Amino acid sequence: MKQIIIWISVLIVIMIVGMSIFWMQDSKTSTENKNTAVTEEKTTTPIKTTDIAYVAFGKSNKIGIIDLKNFILANVLPASNNPHGVALANGYIFTSSSKMGKKEMMMEPDHDSGKPVDMKKMMSFGSDIITVVDLNKKEIVKEINVGGGSHHMASTPDGTKVLATVPSLSGVAIIDAKTLEKTNFIKTGKVSNYIAVSKDGKKAYVSNKGDDTLSVINLKTETIVVNIPVGVRPDHVAVSGDSKFIYVANGGNDTVSIIDAKTNKVTAVIKVGETPHGISITPDGKKLYVANSEGKTVSVIDLLKIKVIKTIPMEAEVSHLEVTPDGKKVLVNSEEARKIFIIDPSLDKVTNTIMLQQEPHQTIF
Repeated sequence: MKQIIIWISVLIVIMIVGMSIFWMQDSKTSTENKNTAVTEEKTTTPIKTTDIAYVAFGKSNKIGIIDLKNFILANVLPASNNPHGVALANGYIFTSSSKMGKKEMMMEPDHDSGKPVDMKKMMSFGSDIITVVDLNKKEIVKEINVGGGSHHMASTPDGTKVLATVPSLSGVAIIDAKTLEKTNFIKTGKVSNYIAVSKDGKKAYVSNKGDDTLSVINLKTETIVVNIPVGVRPDHVAVSGDSKFIYVANGGNDTVSIIDAKTNKVTAVIKVGETPHGISITPDGKKLYVANSEGKTVSVIDLLKIKVIKTIPMEAEVSHLEVTPDGKKVLVNSEEARKIFIIDPSLDKVTNTIMLQQEPHQTIF
């Protein structure tokens, strides 16, 4: 009997020790799992600046941050009333506030229905304010009154100046990117629309829908050099990487004008799709992409041969178009479909699509 009691005691001790060891191992595993979770959270890789695009979201009063690596909308920033244009300078995002009326943007009839747009509704959007968002704080830090609804925007390569077209005043507002104050206003042709800055930072080019011209601005003196006659209802503008040529999409007669920056003369006119809108050049200067809004296509122009070499069909009307700085993607925005289509320039076909709930407008990197 005494031996049985001893054996039972030994078994009880073994069981207690075994349970203690199991509890200790389980506790250790749980702690390791917690530490792993914390480590994974800390090592989450932020989006590289080279993989980011900023897009004006119009009536939603937001700016979208697009992750170009994963092809998703990563975040949104606050913006002005109906932002259409956007510019990046000195750690700030500047957004325009487009007023949408005949005196503001030369509104056209709805091409699909043939009926005029609802002007009363259109005029309810926009203001005279350009909004400044601090990228670190992700909040609005300044509102700048430019005297009228602003439309498209650009910044100088050195990040010191931001420029915004003000269609109703037929000119361009100049903003100091450090003081965040309007410092000048330059009169251009009638109904100033789009603005592009040369890569050397010496000139800015403004398309004027009201008189079918392209204004050339000397950015050092902030004066008009010349107003160049181009096609009908000029829209977006692109400047070559060497600053030697300017390209203008003429929405009213379905053409692209090519201008010699030295002589300020039109050297060629290329027929493209219906109602060309957005336009952008590859970094190597070999190809020009044009978004044909009503044609629902993108024209690919060989800039050596000066001719259209391919027409890419799109599933909806397209507007703004930009080639990424590395030349590996072409972003084509569709307000109608609320999508951003991604074209691979090596294939010249759509390879990805970013789905949105907002209307995408001007895009910058």
